[in-house]
Amino acid sequence: MLVGQGLADWLPDYGFRAAPHALRMSALHSRASARAWYGRMVLPPANFVIGRGVAFGDWVRRARETLAKSWSNSSIDQDEDGHLGCLSHSTLQRRLEDLSGSCSAGEIYCWLQCTSVANLPCGQDAQCIDAGTEKECVDHGQLCQPKCPVEDVALEVSGAGESRVNGKYVARPPQGAHSGSHRMDYKQMHGTAWLQWNSQSKEWILKDTEYKNANTLYWSSDDVDTPWTCSWRVAAGEQPLPIVEEASKTTSDSDDFCNGMGTDMFMGGFASLFDDIRKSGPCLIIFFSGWKLDEAWKFIFALVGALLAGVACEALLALRGRVSSLRLFTGKANRRRALMVNVALYATHRTVGYLVMLLAMTYSVEIFVAVILGLSSGYFVFNASQPVAEGETACCSNNCSSVGSGKLDDPQCSSTTFIVEGMTCGSCAESIQRSVERLPDVSRASVNLASGYLTVCFASLDDASRLNLSKAVCKAVDEVGFAAREDVSTLVF
Repeated sequence: MLVGQGLADWLPDYGFRAAPHALRMSALHSRASARAWYGRMVLPPANFVIGRGVAFGDWVRRARETLAKSWSNSSIDQDEDGHLGCLSHSTLQRRLEDLSGSCSAGEIYCWLQCTSVANLPCGQDAQCIDAGTEKECVDHGQLCQPKCPVEDVALEVSGAGESRVNGKYVARPPQGAHSGSHRMDYKQMHGTAWLQWNSQSKEWILKDTEYKNANTLYWSSDDVDTPWTCSWRVAAGEQPLPIVEEASKTTSDSDDFCNGMGTDMFMGGFASLFDDIRKSGPCLIIFFSGWKLDEAWKFIFALVGALLAGVACEALLALRGRVSSLRLFTGKANRRRALMVNVALYATHRTVGYLVMLLAMTYSVEIFVAVILGLSSGYFVFNASQPVAEGETACCSNNCSSVGSGKLDDPQCSSTTFIVEGMTCGSCAESIQRSVERLPDVSRASVNLASGYLTVCFASLDDASRLNLSKAVCKAVDEVGFAAREDVSTLVF
């Protein structure tokens, strides 16, 4: 008995794993002749319940049916005889789950998700159809959606006084006494009416097999192959006469905003509301599965939200810089409180920033433009006058780390300016400011990343202490990895 991967999958709670096995042949034998080998596979009973509560016999039946059905258009590896080739377990399992009924009743598997078909007239007989090619989906592209199977030829009857015969008809081979005709019969899709060519009386007849003893309701003696070109007359039906037209080859003409299936990004690249295939495409999902943009007003709401999120991202960026430079919590006792405020602002800013990034990654043209407009508007209002810091990204700008202007416009402050070398990012400026402000005689400091200036406000500054205080500042800057020197051009003698 060969213990294969299937045992591990069907009995996951027992810890089975595939036994190592191989068939080895010498180089001489492999070139000179073939060699037969014998193996035995032991399968569980048909009623044995495997994963997902499915009986093994039912699983095998569905797998055989779907694999046989998909040979003509499947990408599964096959050998030259058309049999299943060597597949990894994960590839085979995914294919069987995709095709063999892994969804619950009332759903079919379409575009990598189980989708309800309760609203379709054909119900569980619906197929996953590509809206672009009108063929059954194989690779589950974003235009795949559940549709009722479409016949090669169909027609639609409308306006008849006998409303029972109105509706769509699908083509069927000629039946009964008419089987010798080369013309197709047409059966009502969701009813019992027929439109047929009577080869004996040489006329087209329209009747309902469960109404008025299946007598002809309407007829036409036009000897044509397509009944939608006929001139109709009343037999046992009621006026007005039916209108017979060639039907569209789609199941329905929907005015829906999208096809109802959800996606968190358009997989084929940027897509716009103005694309011709927009109605056939999936509905965008924003952040949560319940936030599906399946109506126009929801999409407009998302556009406004994307715009405001971009503005909020720049506003939070400016707020972090203002709070950091204002020093709202002074003194050693309140430093922990100040730290918590800064951390909360940082977390909020980053959260909004990454949400904005996710909005842009939906690959919706309109939402992307809204994000850019929001960020640009927020930058214009809050941050246009600030220097641009290195390391800036779309979601995570570093401007907030330029913790000050480098100037302290305080008439009661005795300040000294220093030139700092080696600053390359906003976090460098923050480190220098924190290190200097820890000095006992420093009441406030401001760093300008763009100019490289550090301005220090001392609590008291006289000729005797100025030199020692300047040395202490330079030492504090040196401790965090940078070099500072006093800007002698600002000294007043």
